[in-house]
Amino acid sequence: MALPERPYTIFICTMGGQGGGGVESMASLGGRLITRWIVEAAHTAGFPVQSTLTPGTAQRTGLSYFYVEIYPIKTSELGGRAPVFRLAPRPGDVDLLIAFELVEAGRALAAGYGTPDRTILIGSTHRFYTIAEKAAATDGRFDSNLILAAAPKETKQSILFDMAAIVRVHGGSISAVSLGAATALAEFPIPGGEVERAIRQSGDDVAANLAAYAAGRNAVSTAADPAAETKPEPPQGAAGIEDLVARIEVTFAQSCRSIVREGTRRCFDYQDAAYAVQYLNRLDPLVLKDRSADGALTRETARYLALWMTYEDIVRVADLKTRPERLRRVRTEARVDGGEIVRITEFFKPGLAEWTAILPAAVARLARRWARALGIERRLSVGLHIRSTAPWGFVLLWTIRHLKRFRRRSLGFAEESTAIERWLAAILLAMQKDPGIAFEIAECGRLIKGYGETRERGYANLERIYRAAITPALGGDLGPLQAVAAIQKLRVAALADPDGDKLAKAEADIRAHAIRSA
Repeated sequence: MALPERPYTIFICTMGGQGGGGVESMASLGGRLITRWIVEAAHTAGFPVQSTLTPGTAQRTGLSYFYVEIYPIKTSELGGRAPVFRLAPRPGDVDLLIAFELVEAGRALAAGYGTPDRTILIGSTHRFYTIAEKAAATDGRFDSNLILAAAPKETKQSILFDMAAIVRVHGGSISAVSLGAATALAEFPIPGGEVERAIRQSGDDVAANLAAYAAGRNAVSTAADPAAETKPEPPQGAAGIEDLVARIEVTFAQSCRSIVREGTRRCFDYQDAAYAVQYLNRLDPLVLKDRSADGALTRETARYLALWMTYEDIVRVADLKTRPERLRRVRTEARVDGGEIVRITEFFKPGLAEWTAILPAAVARLARRWARALGIERRLSVGLHIRSTAPWGFVLLWTIRHLKRFRRRSLGFAEESTAIERWLAAILLAMQKDPGIAFEIAECGRLIKGYGETRERGYANLERIYRAAITPALGGDLGPLQAVAAIQKLRVAALADPDGDKLAKAEADIRAHAIRSA
């Protein structure tokens, strides 16, 4: 009998911080789980097999990978001989590449582990953002389209779909989903029945993992179109949101609708239907006057307006932390059995600004003046540890959550609304002068983010840009080309440097240029 020259090789890429219970839990558990299932199934099928682990660092900062080699001939047929296995994958010699997250697939491909004549890639299109992506002052996310475009070119077959979405529906683990997809391949050497038996015998959340495994097998037939995983879903909510969706379809250009739908959904969820209507009303004047290509000005304004209107306050945090689906997600990701007790401790450290922002405007202003006069602003920022799974902790957060109905009377709401109206008015006025100026002012909306000192810094930087460029541009003191360049330069500088040094230098350069031009 002619024996295969080489074993079947499987390279499994997980990430620090990703696990096998739910979508994300303890480091490397997902890789351990799928590797154990493959090894046990191979043993049951009678195939020689070997697996190795190379651990990475925890919490999304490094790659953890597992490597399996299977010799697809039963040991009983080898006449006492045994194959020699490698301990690590070799670029150009990987048959099956499994990635639990999209950028991990990109890392493996960039390292040369995918080859067009041999490698089949099974990967998830969902993302867990890296530290560098999260730390960026602006949008630091990696362009996922680069990986989606490169994968078919770098592999023999590329099967990419949202495994995390399957886990959310069926429970179980990404390990089960990806292994289900693998067993649907004609090249996979282990019979599917042996894999299912290994899952059952492992005792790990068997029913949910089998459901996820079956869903992974079914997904292979539809995974050839990665773009299908990114199609926006219509907003969901209480009765009445459907009318707003219909209004969006009629009012907004095709290129704007997905952003506006999401913004409407966020505002509806954040406050109520009237707030979602206010969001659309604020965009209506721009739609009528926007002459930019594909409605780019309206789209970007809608993006930052939605984020601005759904600013994070204590009420919002309490709302999110007391939702039933949050506890269900925690239990799923921690792989908690039905009878086990889960205790969750929430960490808060709100300052004077955060506490007073939820108070009625007059009371809040008085409290701020009083605290400043006594010099105790910083002393009022006290760390709180609240156990949200305990009755007293849940009732406290539940009570704060229901202050949402009074949010419109609060000082924070008044301050945010005033700033939003000023920004929108500037955009509308700029549209009469030059669309380029209006677009750059709209992009300044990305300066306002986060809470506490981060948000205060964003407002301070925006005010400096108003003084240095936006107000002169609207007043005619700067020509269109000068205004566009100045606003863009200041905004980029403000986002690049939290200390403000680059913004100060940009302001000085603009002043010097104005003096030379005078």
